[in-house]
Amino acid sequence: MTDFSAISKFSTTLDDVPFSVFESIVTALKSANASEIAGLHQGKTTYQPCPDVKSWPAGAFELEHNVHAPPQGIGSLKEAIQSAHVKRGYGNFLMDQLMICSGATHGLKVAADSVLNPGDEALILSPQWLFARGVLKSCNAVVREAPLFLALCEDPNLDLRAYLENAVTAKTRLIYFNTPNNPTGYSMSRAQLQELVNFCHEKGIWLVADNAYEFYDYSEHGFIDARDLDGGDEITFSIYSFSKSYIVPGYRVGYLISPNARALDMQKRGLHTVYSVATPSQYGAWQALKTPTEQLQFQRDETLARAKIALECLTVPHLGFSGGFYLFLDLSALGPAGPRPFYEGLLENGISLAPGQAFGTGMESYARLCFTAVERELLRKSIQTINEVFSTRVAIAA
Repeated sequence: MTDFSAISKFSTTLDDVPFSVFESIVTALKSANASEIAGLHQGKTTYQPCPDVKSWPAGAFELEHNVHAPPQGIGSLKEAIQSAHVKRGYGNFLMDQLMICSGATHGLKVAADSVLNPGDEALILSPQWLFARGVLKSCNAVVREAPLFLALCEDPNLDLRAYLENAVTAKTRLIYFNTPNNPTGYSMSRAQLQELVNFCHEKGIWLVADNAYEFYDYSEHGFIDARDLDGGDEITFSIYSFSKSYIVPGYRVGYLISPNARALDMQKRGLHTVYSVATPSQYGAWQALKTPTEQLQFQRDETLARAKIALECLTVPHLGFSGGFYLFLDLSALGPAGPRPFYEGLLENGISLAPGQAFGTGMESYARLCFTAVERELLRKSIQTINEVFSTRVAIAA
């Protein structure tokens, strides 16, 4: 019998990328002997999904549910997305620049593949969405991280250009970031985003903007897409997701707006990855765009209300909040023992947090708390327990 391991060269691209840390957390929660479970580790909400695809009357949509969609997306959905962008005051785009993708993950993958060659460097402005590093590494890129969002939380007046000059190299070809930032909750200002765009323009670097939390930006300036700034549309791949905005993570649908110079390439990559996003998912997205303003406003208001509860109740040191679903906790006071005993103490009480190392290199002394994952009363009770366990562990460390 042929020994394929001896004759095949296997890629080692993802060898140092761990599988999702959430799997072990879910297992631990299931075995916890607690009266209530508060899974605060994952980016979930208790809100009802905006669309409903359980009933699909014949002729209700451009295609029937069993017909495969065009590779770039169903025309009526794309038109609805374009209309929604204009209505929200975002910049317009050509229809060829828009691709329906299988969630933001797929959007990041095809965008990065479009501009990265093996050995090119991709820079992540960290902390970051936990799967960004693995996606970029799967493109055979050399992935580096620069903890910009920690620096901005400490000093919003940071000299961004000087910071970026120190972070990039001659091989940097792409920069990935998301704002409002998951996990820190920091929202970049218009001036900061314009500086980032200008810098990338001058250096010949592509920009990937992950806009998953566009609806949940509570900063004074509100959400701003980098592609809508001066020169941004020429270099920015803008990724949007229906998962957070319309509470349908299981539909796996999002969209990507490409620079015009890469639009044709993106069409090809969409075709040769998933061919097309499932028609029922696109129908759900089309329905979601018809969600009444009142429902979307409820989600936005309720998210802010829970953020305020978390901010008022939490005594564990944490970073500021401008948007998203999270607070980023600073656990450095736990001392040499590190956060593991703290996490174990929480799990015994049926509470979970996402460990900081999932969000970037050097983030081991942080943890992410999702305040939208449970209802208000359970959130209060859970944070009280978090405070108590943390105080106990700090006292032991002292």
